[in-house]
Amino acid sequence: INRYFALINTTLSPEFILTNFSRDYQTALHNLLHEVSTRKGLSKSSAKKLAKKVTRNAWKATRGMHRYITKDLSDTEYSAAAKEMSEAGGRIDFYGFKNVKDVQNRVNTYIKDMSRGGFKKYAKTAIDWMSDINASVENTMRLATYVTVKEEFIKNGMTESQAISEAADVSRNLTVNFTMKGEKTPLFNSLYLFFNAGTAGSFRAMTSYSKSRKVRNLAKGLFAMGLANSFALYFLAGDDEDGENRYAKIPMDQRHRNMYIYVPGADGFAKFPLAYGFNLPYVLADTVVAMGIGQINPWEAMVHVVTSTMQTFMPMDVANSDRFFVQVLKTASPTALDSVVDLAVNEKWSGNPITPEPFPGTAGDP
Repeated sequence: INRYFALINTTLSPEFILTNFSRDYQTALHNLLHEVSTRKGLSKSSAKKLAKKVTRNAWKATRGMHRYITKDLSDTEYSAAAKEMSEAGGRIDFYGFKNVKDVQNRVNTYIKDMSRGGFKKYAKTAIDWMSDINASVENTMRLATYVTVKEEFIKNGMTESQAISEAADVSRNLTVNFTMKGEKTPLFNSLYLFFNAGTAGSFRAMTSYSKSRKVRNLAKGLFAMGLANSFALYFLAGDDEDGENRYAKIPMDQRHRNMYIYVPGADGFAKFPLAYGFNLPYVLADTVVAMGIGQINPWEAMVHVVTSTMQTFMPMDVANSDRFFVQVLKTASPTALDSVVDLAVNEKWSGNPITPEPFPGTAGDP
């Protein structure tokens, strides 16, 4: 069941392509700072230069990886680098390589075949197509970083074979390394959706925070930026027709995963997904401003920061509920049983009641 949930939330979700890249980009730059600070063969003073180069090369990396995955060709600079990185173990998710003419012929055949079996084949091709796009985007930052740090390793005196091995290791651990798991991970992964991804991602973020001063300094900068942005949002958004501040109306439990930008004239906000683990400095800043403005009190601020931290680093999603024991029950229940538990406690995923409940002291409907 979890495989199905993972499929529809990642591979078959067009939205996931954009949100995943946004988080991957932020995570990659944070972890690149860590690598520059701690890995032999990279100069600490080169962090800014490497980050700019990786950013510039991201689109080339996407096209090169997609060309290699879909056509099994390595006839361009970045498709050749994709092949080299994959063979060296720097690429994480492998979907298999297909010949483009075979794919075209199969699609044409499936379209002509209007039987149920033909539809299934066509759906399988569509899934493969989406998988290829997701695999390309998932490995964009890995490939852009691989090419950049490999050049830097060679420039600093490594042999090409050493540079390939080191660059592949950097790329493999740049974001979430799905191959890193313990003995019990398959069991917990079958119970809780994305358990392995959550565990590996949390470990990587904590490693970067603890071992790299550059990452900690960047966190201070993000905190300062968060203060400025939150103040701007409260004052620029203004009040709606009900006299309530537009930014204050966005629930705090939604603001810890996204950074909001006010769009003048639209009376609305654009939002950008924040990287898991590295979102905490921004969350802390936004919480401080919300408390200073008077939207929340100190107790609510503390609860929000603690909950956000748990949701960031716990491999299981922390459920929403105003009742503590219900929240614990919903959090601990396996993903496949979420709907059953929600019905039993009469709460949606958001914590709101599924069916209206009478006020205390009043009689319910007969």
